Amino acid sequence: MIIVQSALGDAHAAILAAASSGKDVSAAQIALSEAQLAFDAGDYALALQKASEAKRLVLAATSKPTTQITQQPNVSTKPTTLPQQPTQTGFPWLLVLIGIFILILIAVAIYFFFMRKGK
Repeated sequence: MIIVQSALGDAHAAILAAASSGKDVSAAQIALSEAQLAFDAGDYALALQKASEAKRLVLAATSKPTTQITQQPNVSTKPTTLPQQPTQTGFPWLLVLIGIFILILIAVAIYFFFMRKGK
């Protein structure tokens, strides 16, 4: 069990060192995670195998590809679609005010209609 813990620690240290030097250690991290899961489950033989695999993957790791961003002349960087307007979820006060205005107009029209009949 101590040997397995040591192998896990060594693999972890190797991954940290390789990652800090810019190497792609994603495969080694997966193998180390599998080793830790096997160790936690009590499968020490599998844990030792996966820790060794993680160290081997670290040694075989290559540098991460660097992406170089170049801007082409006369190329628009504006988005091709318009941003969506936020949806309104509050109370529709505008509709209420329009409704009240229409009711007032109807009431005024009825008032003048009856006032003319009275003459």
